[in-house]
Amino acid sequence: MFSIRMHHGGEFTSFPGRKYIRGKQTFVDLLDIDTFSVHDIDEMMEDLGYASIGKPLYYHFERPLGDLDFGLFALASDEDVRYLGSFVAKHKLIEVYIEHDKTTLHTYLMSRTHSKVRITEITEPPSCSKR
Repeated sequence: MFSIRMHHGGEFTSFPGRKYIRGKQTFVDLLDIDTFSVHDIDEMMEDLGYASIGKPLYYHFERPLGDLDFGLFALASDEDVRYLGSFVAKHKLIEVYIEHDKTTLHTYLMSRTHSKVRITEITEPPSCSKR
């Protein structure tokens, strides 16, 4: 079990000496790393009212004992969540930072399994041709 402190509604300042400014903090406790996924953060953000905004959200976590200049890692995939999980045994509080609309960090583009996958709802059945 672990907790996260979500930093949301703000933005990062420039490198070096990066800070997260003009944001809010929300704690989420009693998370199970064995079932935790990026979709859980999506639901947390929805509960905080960000779903209605309709802009992309970018999630990052800070490696424990790291800093915002060199310790931020993308939280965009199951592989990223597994990497976050490698810290949970020794560090029960994980800092998660949210960027809204666009990301200013190159680490998000270097996500362990970063891809341009989009999920699209299909409203018509696919046409099948017989050979």
